[in-house]
Amino acid sequence: MVDNPRMFERVGDSQREQVRTLLSQACTEGYIDLVEYEHRIAAVVSARTIEDLSRQLADLPSQFWWDPRRPAALAPETSVQPSASASASASLALAVAAVGSSCCLGIGIFLGIPAVWLAWKSMKVDPSSTNNTAVAGLVVGAIGILTSLMFLAVTLYGWIAGESAAPIPSQ
Repeated sequence: MVDNPRMFERVGDSQREQVRTLLSQACTEGYIDLVEYEHRIAAVVSARTIEDLSRQLADLPSQFWWDPRRPAALAPETSVQPSASASASASLALAVAAVGSSCCLGIGIFLGIPAVWLAWKSMKVDPSSTNNTAVAGLVVGAIGILTSLMFLAVTLYGWIAGESAAPIPSQ
């Protein structure tokens, strides 16, 4: 007669993953060596029943025991947002383009503002670390905005001064 008929139930990938995690932890903490870990992982990958998986953990301390009745923990939902480094890199790229296009009738303003905003956002996402790319994007973006404004001011001044200095046609 079979002691526990449940031991012959088939297992799926989530159960194999639970046991793999426990074995990884046991190896990390020195309860099994790397060679034994590899043998046990191979057995876990090919395991078909609860008994096959339980056998891989049977000789380990109780902290590594696996309860097949407990469902695998679901990963927490995370919203997809660009990382701070991606925002910082985009900021720097826009900032460089802003400086380069600042003499094209002030187009640099339209690239510099998003560059500064992305750099600021990137620095707020991870304030604990200094992100040099974000700081560079902020500074270069501000330079792009300022050079665009100066170019527009000089162009406007030249246009106004050119209008007032134009010779009056004689009659």
